Amino acid sequence: MDNEQLANEIKGLVSDIFQREGIELVDLSYRRRKEGMVLTFLVDKPDGITLEECSWLNHEIDQLLDKSGIMSERYLLEVSSPGLDRPLRTREDFIRAIGKPVRIISRLPVDGRDVHSGELYGINDRDIVIIGKDNLSTVIPFEDISKARLDIKN
Repeated sequence: MDNEQLANEIKGLVSDIFQREGIELVDLSYRRRKEGMVLTFLVDKPDGITLEECSWLNHEIDQLLDKSGIMSERYLLEVSSPGLDRPLRTREDFIRAIGKPVRIISRLPVDGRDVHSGELYGINDRDIVIIGKDNLSTVIPFEDISKARLDIKN
C-alpha cells in the first residue's frame, strides 16, 4: 500500500472522531525519517485547538490505529496545531482567512510577480483577491496558487 492509500484509509478510520469533536484535519503526512516512520496530523478547530486536545486526540488515534491493524510497521504519531502561519489549502481555509495577512506563491506570475503578500480581501468561485500594502488589489486564480499561508510577519 502506498502512502496516499494509507493516508486515505487512516482518514476514513478517524473521521468519526473528528466530526464528533468538531475538529478539522488540516493535513496528514506519512514519511520516513532517520528514526523511522512518522505519521503527522495537523488539526484545528474554529476557535483554535489546545495542547490538551491534541494530546487527547493523539491517544484516541493511537488506540484506533492499534485496533485496526492498518499500520504494518512501527511508527511515531504526532498530533499538533498547524500554527499561526498555517497553510491555506481548501476554500474553507481561505474563507476563514479573509481580512488577515497572507503570503501566496503563484505557479505563474500575476502582475509580474509570483510572490504576493497582503490582506486577503475576498474570494469567489475562481479567484482570491489580495490588497497589498500599496492598496492595489491582485486577483489570483485558485488554480495558479502553488502555496498559501497566513503571514504572521505582516
